[in-house]
Amino acid sequence: MGDGDTVILDSGSTTYEIAVALRRRTGLTVITNDLRIAKYVAGLPETRLLVTGGELLGSVFTLVGEHAITFLGDYTANWAFLGADAIDPVAGITNMNTLEVPLKRAMITAAAATIVVADSSKLGRRALARIAGAELSSAAMSQLSKYSRPGNVAESREVLREVCSHNDPASSRSSSCRHRCVAA
Repeated sequence: MGDGDTVILDSGSTTYEIAVALRRRTGLTVITNDLRIAKYVAGLPETRLLVTGGELLGSVFTLVGEHAITFLGDYTANWAFLGADAIDPVAGITNMNTLEVPLKRAMITAAAATIVVADSSKLGRRALARIAGAELSSAAMSQLSKYSRPGNVAESREVLREVCSHNDPASSRSSSCRHRCVAA
């Protein structure tokens, strides 16, 4: 990821850690549906913040709904960092809250590259509603099993720093796949 990129941050605690890792970047535009992430990013210098709007899911401080989906349809981004409740090689990337699924799909569509971030407890599990299919979950399973170390927060944060520092869709260092997954 480079200075000046546009980044979509999905809601969640792992994507919040991505927001924290972005503080070293300048000139970013951050689009989010998470009010906690928005509050944090609002305090970052030289960072433009766009909040999707929509209906508040109060228990998780997440904005969802048709307004948020329409909002994302008007923008493009270099990156989307997507949270997930479960990742299974057959069921794909899934989520328990069905209200969030259409918005997560809109994030994938708006971004040139999507990185699914999830903790290792999500690996090999299924939730109610599909976000993306097996093509994305296969990459997730491979990357999560490679990077997951339950309880190792320091290593997970280092992986996030590596992703935020070196994954660039235009770079020769990047995989040809537009979707990746890391554990945190």
